[in-house]
Amino acid sequence: MNKYQEALNFLCDHAMEYIEDFDLEEYECGDYYPLDKETLNANKSVLQELIDRATPVKINEETATAKFIDDRPTTVIIYRCPKCGGRVHPFDGDLYCKHCGQALDWSGNQ
Repeated sequence: MNKYQEALNFLCDHAMEYIEDFDLEEYECGDYYPLDKETLNANKSVLQELIDRATPVKINEETATAKFIDDRPTTVIIYRCPKCGGRVHPFDGDLYCKHCGQALDWSGNQ
């Protein structure tokens, strides 16, 4: 688990405890409204998408047969983003998928 995931989990775990203990009548809160679990979870899911996209995932490999200049069939490896299936290539230096923004983990693939 990375530090962003840990921070989000901490905030979500402790947000409801804080809100439940907060005395609205003791403080003038203006437009403040108590946080409910539905609102917390909706906002958590948005942040979770960012964390998931920023966490590198292993590249998918597939093989294909291609014909080059001499017209001989050659086996080639195609690398795809595991999130969207878009083609990515290690020689382009893709640390993120240019199609969906997913962080990529090339370890063991190059």
